Amino acid sequence: TTGYTSNHNTLTVNGKGQINEKTYNYADTSYGLRGWQAATIAKPSIIKTEISDDMTYVVCDVTKAYPDENYINDDIHLEKYFRHYIYLKPEKTLLVFDDIKTETESELELRWFPYSQTAVQQSDGSYLYSGKNSSMRLEPFAQENVTIENSVIDKVYGKSGAFVDALVMQLKKTGKEWMQATAISWENSANGEPMNTTLMKENGVYYFSLNNEFISLDPRNLRVEK
Repeated sequence: TTGYTSNHNTLTVNGKGQINEKTYNYADTSYGLRGWQAATIAKPSIIKTEISDDMTYVVCDVTKAYPDENYINDDIHLEKYFRHYIYLKPEKTLLVFDDIKTETESELELRWFPYSQTAVQQSDGSYLYSGKNSSMRLEPFAQENVTIENSVIDKVYGKSGAFVDALVMQLKKTGKEWMQATAISWENSANGEPMNTTLMKENGVYYFSLNNEFISLDPRNLRVEK
């Protein structure tokens, strides 16, 4: 990411973000590197891609976008951060699965910034956002010891170059390991009803159900089946 990691749809650890994280003076990064240096050192990678007519599966290893013990002021100690994307094309649904592991117990937070600034919570725990020409359902699957907050936060650096307030969904957990699934679906009309998704887990495999179909994800073996 550029600027503040906390302004993007990704992970922070103990309140800190990726290598190119800015401080308020916009001169040096929090980790003792200038932006161009960070860009040459950060080495996130795409480790798997599968594409078919109705589905795309991508796995990103984001671990090396974050500082390690060689950086100034590092207290992240991130051991692993894999993000899985499953794009179900006919269903207009994106399944996101975050697989996170740190060396020490940490304050972990995932953020989602919807374009719409109005959220309506649904009975299934999802949130519905409606814009002028589209609608979106954001469904973070609740689990033990994870808190979910949908609120407005201050000092988000907007595209205009000014600080603005913005609606954000924050998922928080204290621990060393976290596997978090989130479903994002949409319709191309303000009054549309985006696809609803349910989730169950068995023997380390996650089963997503939508549109009378099951999609299984085995994150340890980087395998998806529909």
